[in-house]
Amino acid sequence: RYRAEDEWRDRWDPTDPNAMPVAVEAVVEIAGVGPVRQLFQLGAGE
Repeated sequence: RYRAEDEWRDRWDPTDPNAMPVAVEAVVEIAGVGPVRQLFQLGAGE
């Protein structure tokens, strides 16, 4: 998912092609462990 304008979005489809999300979330299912959630902060912030 993508974080922008104080909300999480399932798709990244900005009207400005140079826009970046504030953060990206990745959830990976690992066998024997379960879901692992990773958050990555992007850009310079607002």
